Amino acid sequence: MVFDGLRYDTGDKADYLRTVVGLACDRPDLGPQFVSWPKEFVAGLDVREEGASDRRLIA
Repeated sequence: MVFDGLRYDTGDKADYLRTVVGLACDRPDLGPQFVSWPKEFVAGLDVREEGASDRRLIA
């Protein structure tokens, strides 16, 4: 049997999260609305480091 498709390494927590986020971004029904959230979340990390304590995980 020959496997014809993509494989995702989800052997550790970080790889699992990368895979889930990548797949969500690629989905036509989720991607357009989801893709902006990781950008906003990462941008918010800088604000949090500067002393802001309130950051929403759900957009």
